[in-house]
Amino acid sequence: MANDSEQPSFTRETLSPEVFIVRPIRLPTHSEKWQQLHPPPKMIMLNTWAGALDDDIAFFVEYYRDCFPTAEFLVVKINPWSILFPSLANEAVMIAVDAIKNRCRPEDRRPYIFHDADMLVHAFSLGGMISLVRIIEALTATHDGTHESLPPHIKILDSCPVTLSIKSIVAFLSLFVPSAPRMLLHIIGYVLMFLVRVHALSDPFAEYGRELNTPGQSEIRRGYVYGELVDHATVDNHADDAQENGYTVIRKDAFDGTDHVAIVKTQDHYWWYIDDIWEGILYPGA
Repeated sequence: MANDSEQPSFTRETLSPEVFIVRPIRLPTHSEKWQQLHPPPKMIMLNTWAGALDDDIAFFVEYYRDCFPTAEFLVVKINPWSILFPSLANEAVMIAVDAIKNRCRPEDRRPYIFHDADMLVHAFSLGGMISLVRIIEALTATHDGTHESLPPHIKILDSCPVTLSIKSIVAFLSLFVPSAPRMLLHIIGYVLMFLVRVHALSDPFAEYGRELNTPGQSEIRRGYVYGELVDHATVDNHADDAQENGYTVIRKDAFDGTDHVAIVKTQDHYWWYIDDIWEGILYPGA
């Protein structure tokens, strides 16, 4: 007979190639990693970066499960081609919308008076930002444009917002041609940025960042964590715009010298910052 430690503690339900749910079926016998000031989230939505591998996603799920063993996970992946052709993500977006509606019903929400969130949203890089915006848009459309989309939530913007730059173009092109010489990708990046400036074209990446600051979403607070690809000015400007639109920004943490969407691999205190955002611990420099 298998002992208790060998019994599965969660189930995974695959809803589509891009969307799956992880549910707890028994609680860990060990204590949580730390004692939270607020109740744990009912659902954690991970909007992954484009082309994220299951092993990378599992790393985040496992750590979050250790902290919040009763939470369900909604994982929304995005295919790199969906960045160029947004309609390719329509099916995944609508499946995620249905999952949110079924598991975070308005009548089950916690009293807002204590500013307790029902959901933790963790979006990674441009891909996660795009899938999150598309989900918010789809939910908003089903609520007659009232912007009552996501349930009361706390938002973590990880390695985003991303704006158009030579570095972001190189990172984007690497998704499609990972074996291409970096020098060639940089040349393409310089040419594209030159054309954008000469023709005064708008930044398609920045538009998704602006959408996340649309007033009226049921966001309780947010924080930013970012590494090499995202510059300080981009985060500062985005955070200032969010605050002007009524949102509470409690952390803006730069991990200089770390690779894009890889902060967690090199920075031990990464998870302490994530916990501070959830708990609402104010960072003086925010």
